[in-house]
Amino acid sequence: MESINKGKLEADSKVAESLYKRATGYSHPDTHVSNYQGEITLTEITKHYPPDTAAAFIWLKNRQPSKWKDKVEVKEDINLNIFPPKEVLDGIYEKALSEAAKRREMLAERRLRINALIARESDGLAD
Repeated sequence: MESINKGKLEADSKVAESLYKRATGYSHPDTHVSNYQGEITLTEITKHYPPDTAAAFIWLKNRQPSKWKDKVEVKEDINLNIFPPKEVLDGIYEKALSEAAKRREMLAERRLRINALIARESDGLAD
């Protein structure tokens, strides 16, 4: 059991180190091999890998979960059963009745004008 745990710890350490490098960006020496007209050339270079935001997020989410978790929980009691006072509701109701009466009156006047126009046209008195 001890050797299994040691192996897991080593593997976890390597993954953590790789993830950290990926999150922060890193460089390493490399050799570029090229072939030009049958002549092979080896050139020493430094490869650079820029920081990776996804790796950084994974790192931070696991190292500081209270600050970097995916889901933000908002704990607030909201009472959705709140109604305006009766006086306010009565005022809204009265205003709605008043608007409805104005519209009824306007439509009645339009009906009278349309009926008069139709009557004039049927009597041959149209303009």
